[in-house]
Amino acid sequence: YTLTCAQLCGAHHADMVANVVVVSQADFLAWTQKEIASAAKDPVLIGQQLASLYGCAVCHSVDGTKKVGPTWLHLYNSSVPLSDGTKVTADVKYLTNSIINPNLQIVAGFSPNVMPDTFAQALTQPQIQNLIAYIESLK
Repeated sequence: YTLTCAQLCGAHHADMVANVVVVSQADFLAWTQKEIASAAKDPVLIGQQLASLYGCAVCHSVDGTKKVGPTWLHLYNSSVPLSDGTKVTADVKYLTNSIINPNLQIVAGFSPNVMPDTFAQALTQPQIQNLIAYIESLK
């Protein structure tokens, strides 16, 4: 199937198109585990593969390009302005919280309720750590 986002959430809405293969949850979990197992044991490479498998790269760029979500380029340990006017350092704690509770601290200039709030159940703690290792590598 070809999926087009149904929620108007910004200037790049028309770019939110993806090919979708519908399978059972068990088949999807088996496929993701197989893909992850075939990755190198390098946390950065595993994190990069997870970002691709879970669709993170659709909304978050790694080259500074603005997409639906903030870019990951130079994000790690940077000062992030939030929509409430405060700032936070994009450290492990902030990134972990942003993955498992994406509406807790919204980056200024981005909309709430865009990132799915299902990653707390979909990702294991080691997978989240691998994603953060990948984000950290994007200096």
